[in-house]
Amino acid sequence: MDSSMVSTADRGDGIIALYATMTGLALMFLVLRFWSRFHHGGVSWDDYFMAVSWVFYAVLTVLVGLMAAAGGFKHAAALDPQDAAYVIKLNYISRPFGILPLLTVKIAAGYLIFRILRGAASKTIKYGLWSLLALNTIVGVLDAIFTFAQCSIPAALWEPALAGKGTCWSPEVKIVSSLLTASLNVLADFVLAVVPAVKIWHLHLPIGKRLGLAALFGSGLFSVVSASIKTYNLAESTKPLVDLTWESFNLFAWTGTEIFVLHFCASIPTYQPLWKTYLSQGKKGGSSNERYLLPNSDYSANSKSWRSTPTDSHKQDYRSKTSTTFDSEN
Repeated sequence: MDSSMVSTADRGDGIIALYATMTGLALMFLVLRFWSRFHHGGVSWDDYFMAVSWVFYAVLTVLVGLMAAAGGFKHAAALDPQDAAYVIKLNYISRPFGILPLLTVKIAAGYLIFRILRGAASKTIKYGLWSLLALNTIVGVLDAIFTFAQCSIPAALWEPALAGKGTCWSPEVKIVSSLLTASLNVLADFVLAVVPAVKIWHLHLPIGKRLGLAALFGSGLFSVVSASIKTYNLAESTKPLVDLTWESFNLFAWTGTEIFVLHFCASIPTYQPLWKTYLSQGKKGGSSNERYLLPNSDYSANSKSWRSTPTDSHKQDYRSKTSTTFDSEN
């Protein structure tokens, strides 16, 4: 093709701005989360997994930035062979870091959900959700490994000089693995959003608070949308004769967006003590036994159970009723 007819358009600046903004905001969410936990109850496993997820996200951001700076989001025909090999190499290296933050943030969300619901979640829900997250993690890790294991000489994926040397799997194997990983991520996002929303809706709480809490957890459905769009773009990128560098923009943009939305949705519930301390008429944050309670609930250290209690406006209606107790054993 005549080089004068090749478009020199570059999406690099847009992807750098997008990732820098989202990763910076995700770091702010993480700092606020740890601040809330340190001052109002202590850090737990969900916080550690969120921190690990952000580190993977930051590495992905750096790789995407390097790719963009080298022309990795231009049309492939606009790159000379040496630059094309370099950006395709970065493209492959960055792919596992687009998978790992999604896996770890979902585990963090699972831990958080059961910290909040505790005894309100049945064993069936617990085992089912953890089984789904375990399957999602195993398939995701294998997919990350397959990125390089698909060829006996991984560099043959991006070095033209090595083309034809060594052996590679059929492309369909990696395509199926990637689409399976993406589909499981969509399913996990949906379950993580719907399960707590449904359970909270059936608690003995005022309708307004049930709506608010269900909407808060249900906001995770936005990650379902971004994950679904990412899966579509992943499928499109596997088509023959695709312009890999140009089409990678949509795939990386929606991958980063899904990670960001999950960080946001999995962090907001942990800010309740900060909200009470600084924005709710000067009330102090809860103690370690009061952390992340559902509204109108309290925790009995002796009985190890959650007890739903009515608000002042509902006391008369509930006065003759026994409080509902949820067994908190996991």
